[in-house]
Amino acid sequence: MATRRRHTKSRLGCLRCRDKHLKCDEVRPTCGACAKYNQPCILKPAKTTRSNIMAFVVTGRTRGVREAMRYPFILHMVLILSALHLGITKSPSFSESHYTFIVSGCSDAMASFRREAEYVGDANCHAVGKFPFLLSIYAFGLPLLQGGDKSEDVVLDDMIHIMLLIKGNGTMHETTKPWRKARNLKPWLEDSDIFDDSELLSEENDLDFAVAELQHWIDLSDDSPVVRGINTRALQSFQDSLGFRLKRHLRPLAWPNIVHTDYMDLLRERNTASLAILAHYAVILGQCNSRWWCLNWGVQLASAIARLMPERYVAVILYPLQKLHIR
Repeated sequence: MATRRRHTKSRLGCLRCRDKHLKCDEVRPTCGACAKYNQPCILKPAKTTRSNIMAFVVTGRTRGVREAMRYPFILHMVLILSALHLGITKSPSFSESHYTFIVSGCSDAMASFRREAEYVGDANCHAVGKFPFLLSIYAFGLPLLQGGDKSEDVVLDDMIHIMLLIKGNGTMHETTKPWRKARNLKPWLEDSDIFDDSELLSEENDLDFAVAELQHWIDLSDDSPVVRGINTRALQSFQDSLGFRLKRHLRPLAWPNIVHTDYMDLLRERNTASLAILAHYAVILGQCNSRWWCLNWGVQLASAIARLMPERYVAVILYPLQKLHIR
């Protein structure tokens, strides 16, 4: 009787072959199956530790890699963020081609995302819900790459644009929530990645107190009741976001997700009370200064607001100026 040939399992195969239940020939840089169908050949990622699992640009989780393979807008944005990181951190390998890709590539990713988002369903809900999160990081990072001295109005308009993009993250999250719930999908980020279980530091208590004091200035302003109401709601949402107990590198994303867009309109009008609230948000950005995509944003924003603020109102933003060491 003929001896049955022993099956040898592929242990170093690529993710696409594993998904398709194919035996990968393990040829590098591109295996035979991926080369045949002109698909990217990506190895199974190495096991990650808790300390690096929250890296913003490339998550080590297998699902993230697989979705980047399946959805061009995810892969495109991950590559853009990788190039953006090289530029902001002044890497010697950063080139003009990287810069061109960063500036022009986002429109391609957005076009692909919009086509996919028109038909949110069971298969694509997780990828569609994830993209605005990556886009938020891109929005923070791009102005830092462009650098140079910017006017107060340019800095503020950049921040308004960033906040609106972040708000889209929350909108898309709600759109995809029924599908993710029906599939019982695990969240891309776990509670231990998001929540800060440490004791509140005294500086955070100081921020809570300084933000609460802003209501007094809103009530005393010369604004109409409608404008005072908008600023009061924006202040309340800011206080709510401080109570989420998020880790510092996620805090810049919290308040823009829940603040109303009518507050953004007041920022465009350079309303004094609205600017005072935003100056305290700059403290949150300053806490995140160690992240490459948030580098020096707090100082830039608070400095721009200080230059625009009427002299008699400078005392309102004294806390963020002192906290960010701005003279």
